[in-house]
Amino acid sequence: MLARLLANHRDDRFMKAAILSSLHKTNWPGFMTHLLKVRPDFGRDVGTIIKLASVFGSSRDIAILLSTYGQLGSQGERFFTLASVIDALEAEKSSLPLLIDATKEPELRKKLQSLQSIFNDARALASDANAATGDRIMALRLLGRGLGKLDEDMKLLQHHLSPSFPEDVQSAATQQLGRISDPRVPARLIAQWKQLSPTLRAQSMDVMLSRTEWTRIAMDAVEQKRILPSEIDTIRRQKLLDHRDPEIRRAAAKLFAVASNPDRAKLVNEYWIALPENGAAAQGAKLFEKHCAACHQLAGIGQPVGPDLASVGDKSPQGLLVAILDPNKAVEARYVNYIATTKAGVTVSGLLQSETSTTITLVAADGKKHELLRKELDELTSTGKSVMPEGFEKEIPPAAMADLIAFLRGNLAKPKSFAGNQPEIVKTGGDGSLKLLASNASIFGKTLVFEEKYKNLGYWASPDDQAIWSIDVAKEGRFDIWIDYACETAGNSFTLQTGDARLTHKVNGTASWELYRRAKIGTLRLATGRHDVVMRPEGVIRGALIDLKEIDLIPANE
Repeated sequence: MLARLLANHRDDRFMKAAILSSLHKTNWPGFMTHLLKVRPDFGRDVGTIIKLASVFGSSRDIAILLSTYGQLGSQGERFFTLASVIDALEAEKSSLPLLIDATKEPELRKKLQSLQSIFNDARALASDANAATGDRIMALRLLGRGLGKLDEDMKLLQHHLSPSFPEDVQSAATQQLGRISDPRVPARLIAQWKQLSPTLRAQSMDVMLSRTEWTRIAMDAVEQKRILPSEIDTIRRQKLLDHRDPEIRRAAAKLFAVASNPDRAKLVNEYWIALPENGAAAQGAKLFEKHCAACHQLAGIGQPVGPDLASVGDKSPQGLLVAILDPNKAVEARYVNYIATTKAGVTVSGLLQSETSTTITLVAADGKKHELLRKELDELTSTGKSVMPEGFEKEIPPAAMADLIAFLRGNLAKPKSFAGNQPEIVKTGGDGSLKLLASNASIFGKTLVFEEKYKNLGYWASPDDQAIWSIDVAKEGRFDIWIDYACETAGNSFTLQTGDARLTHKVNGTASWELYRRAKIGTLRLATGRHDVVMRPEGVIRGALIDLKEIDLIPANE
């Protein structure tokens, strides 16, 4: 009856859901027998049926269903069916070659081997310069999973990691390489690294982090400067620093230690010593308009190309000085400079502002936009450096720099005011710890508030929301970081940063917004003296980030 119902209601998704959810190990054999008699045209639902066979049936059932339906339908449907079968087999730690080996009936085995023609069709379509994007992505799902020709498939997948292809095609190729259990996969990804956008770099790094051996290969590439430490975003960097393999953790700690250009660091120190205590904001506004307005917007002046200065985290004069004179010290991935070369030999550079299936848009340091067709691209590479250039010391001497900093600080966002919230400097306690209460934080952003009733920072839902504490560290050392918080919508991440030290943490749920708990989120090294501790969201916030009562910095055992 279930088989007949499925044949008669294949276009009714509610009926299909009811029928398929009625199957279990006991009635599967009878369902399978009648299914082969009525032979409904499942279309793309055949993948679901075969997945059920992998759960309730046997490898012979899978082989029979695949040989019956694998060659039916359009080319796209055949690709989908075969990819769905391989997904189901891999979930059971099997594969198509193992399925064929396990099939004892010669005729059935012959039918399965004939599926090789579908893999050949997939390779041909993926190699077709005129193939539609959707068809190409479907074909890529089969590469590297067939009967032989692994080297050819991996080479073809690497070919699709090119800026001349739409981002979703590059993403599909990256994911497909990740499905192939071969030690040569990381080398394919690393070879294309310089051409990948920040989004695709994150996906490629996720692939390499999926296996410990691949992670070691990625770390070797960072050590060899084939991948720059600054090109790995905060979330993936933290995964490496927290890796379960102690060798990888040690390598990550060494490679991701912030190493400023010594010449730049020396220059910053010289400026800091020579910087006048007070600057003229009016003169600073003119300097901003001349040197900064092409990329930054503040007080109604300039273009919003680079970071939003109004919500900058470290607002101290020294922090702003470092950002101006040493822009590559801690550059975010989205502000890295790219160089594009067209097939006509034209070269342009800038930050990668946007992408579509057919174009990319680069914005140069002078604010000029360059929209390029993907089909005209010959090469797209990252410099690993900020789009903001070094060298402002040639234009802005220390006295003028004091004017610019005065203008910047005078127009940066002012903290919001709430009853019970009184920002103040947090000093080291008798036991060497620092207690950062919500009531002591400077609060910025559209939605973040101090809830006097709960003594917490709540409604943390906007990307520009951030809390900043001023602290005075009595003794340099490593500090364990603990938070007291509640969260009902788990899975969002935040970054906690002070100077060069920072960590990223994914928030776990506490069941409700009323249930608070303490959790250790990592360790930071702090130098002696006055610092700002900035807490801000990392990535898109789904729901709300966190309700935070306090952050405790407790001296760690060295």
